[in-house]
Amino acid sequence: MMEGEMAMTGSSALRVAVIGAGVSGLSAAQRLILNNQATKEVNIYEATDRIGGRIHTYKYGTGHVERGAAWIHGCSQENPLFSLALQHGLGPVDKEVPKFVMSELPQMTYRGDLVPLPLRSQLQEVFYYLLDGPDSVSTKSDEGSGTAPQNGFRRRDEQDGSVGSYVFSMLRGYLDNVGKQEGPEKRKLFLSILQQLVSEEFISNACSSLFDLDMDAFDSYKEFSGGDFALPTGYQAILDSILKDIPEDRLHLNQPVTKIAWMNNSDGDGQSSVKLHFQNGETKDVDVVLVTSSLGFLKHNFQSLFQPSLPDDKLRSMQKLGFGVVNKVQLQYNQPFWESDWKGIRLLWDCDSVDQLEGDWSIKDEWFKRIAFVRRVFFSEDVLETLIAGEEGEFIETLDPREIGKTITDLLRKFTSNPSIPEPDQIEVTKWASHPYIRGSYSYISTQATSQDVEKLADPVLVEDSRKRLWPRICFAGEATSKHYFSTVHGALLSGRREADRLITFNQSLKEQTTRD
Repeated sequence: MMEGEMAMTGSSALRVAVIGAGVSGLSAAQRLILNNQATKEVNIYEATDRIGGRIHTYKYGTGHVERGAAWIHGCSQENPLFSLALQHGLGPVDKEVPKFVMSELPQMTYRGDLVPLPLRSQLQEVFYYLLDGPDSVSTKSDEGSGTAPQNGFRRRDEQDGSVGSYVFSMLRGYLDNVGKQEGPEKRKLFLSILQQLVSEEFISNACSSLFDLDMDAFDSYKEFSGGDFALPTGYQAILDSILKDIPEDRLHLNQPVTKIAWMNNSDGDGQSSVKLHFQNGETKDVDVVLVTSSLGFLKHNFQSLFQPSLPDDKLRSMQKLGFGVVNKVQLQYNQPFWESDWKGIRLLWDCDSVDQLEGDWSIKDEWFKRIAFVRRVFFSEDVLETLIAGEEGEFIETLDPREIGKTITDLLRKFTSNPSIPEPDQIEVTKWASHPYIRGSYSYISTQATSQDVEKLADPVLVEDSRKRLWPRICFAGEATSKHYFSTVHGALLSGRREADRLITFNQSLKEQTTRD
């Protein structure tokens, strides 16, 4: 029997293995199991001891915190993730949702000076206009005065096509005018505000530089309306709601897959198959494998994981797409020092030129200058957190958490002019870059890639059988395979549903052909 051909005696339903128990893997398995005519067997194989992947809710302090994803981006019914939360009673049914707006946090200089609201609003308006267009101003910045640069809007820079080249070239002209009209000190303050906003963009995109981001692809990212929303019950509740439809014996934890042999295999029934090899030495024959591993894991392991190697065009796309790091530092205080209405602060460092907007410091000695803010955690009253992206975010994984906690304490004392702020009682630091089964945080489209590379990554590996039918032997899901919603949980959710629908449709075509034959 040739590769891809299935024994059609009895059921033509598929045997499917889902690699990874993150939200994309769970949502795909849920959809396949609920459509039980499409699958004979669905198993989820997770390398670690828990479900969730880059979603990790855990109890900390007086409540819970999120080690990974924390927000539903888009509090509207058009967002399937928000709809899922409401469907299962995980969020409020009215419009009073706990939202977070970064621009609400005051910006402070390291001298302890507060930047006036109209001034920071003006710079936010300029910055987000350049990044996202005029529609972004009302959603990302406070109301304020100031005119954003008009000429050349969304022009692809001819040098390298990066977001950085475009934005920084426009800012140079804008800041030159500020210097001429309002003096060098105002220009320097503007630069400090913009540098802090750049660090926030590093977090938004999991990048080390805006020069890593492709301008054209940057525009392909789509947002749902409604702002950012934090689940009162934690993100784990979303996973649990999906897990209710998955039988317990279909989920296999602590079961790393070390090799996917996808050509020229035959199982014990003489049926062509994909053979999975597990770390414990066991093997499993299936018809289709759905790989939901992170792009970071695939970049690190594609040579050993797939036998034979994946098609060259898929590997090129995999390598060209970006996958960066954002780590969290979470500080718990037995006796919180802040007032009940205090939400946090954003930190401004001195900056003298546009060339310094991405930082000109030593990562080893001044990694803390990448800290853009320190804020309260929504659902744990005694916890503060900060996020650190890029090379600095990866570097802190090598440091003692106590050193990180002491450094942040020193910063808080300096920026708030309050020397009595205590050191935290507990310190948690995530290590997403060194996590062996994740290798980072989320994806971005680099200047080496295009949106078509996202589509190529999402394409299944097809194998022709003796009847000239193309079988989707290996399918791919995960946020990095979502053309318009990469880097998000809703992108991962939708990608899992997309691949489940692909297999349901394929199985239906098999049944129809079997009936005709």
